Amino acid sequence: MKKDTTKFDELYENATKSKKVQQYLQKDWQRQSNERRKDGRHRANIQLIEGVSEGLLRWNEKTHKQLEEQILERLTSDRLYAALRGLKPMDRQILFLRYFCNWKLRQIAVLYEISESAVSQRIKKNLQNLQKSLQKNA
Repeated sequence: MKKDTTKFDELYENATKSKKVQQYLQKDWQRQSNERRKDGRHRANIQLIEGVSEGLLRWNEKTHKQLEEQILERLTSDRLYAALRGLKPMDRQILFLRYFCNWKLRQIAVLYEISESAVSQRIKKNLQNLQKSLQKNA
């Protein structure tokens, strides 16, 4: 009597196909999960505003205050730079040397070959002009 192996062969073939399909689907599911994780990490680092990532936008009081402060600082610095660009180059340089390089009035006076009182008057006048400019734009 001869055994009928066709049913066994068909079952084996179907089982291996379904295993291959299952393996493929499992690998595809893992690949998609990895992509979602990578996308999530990427989205968390997206720069919405310069210096502000999406992670800061997750709502809570602390991060909201940080975001608000960063935006206000950015706006203030943009307005300040715009006001500084409105000054004459020499006046900008005097303010830069005095406040960013911590030069003394005498050093600036020697550099520009003017008196110390002239340097002091220029600084005072330009600071007043900057203050007016910033208040006007506020």
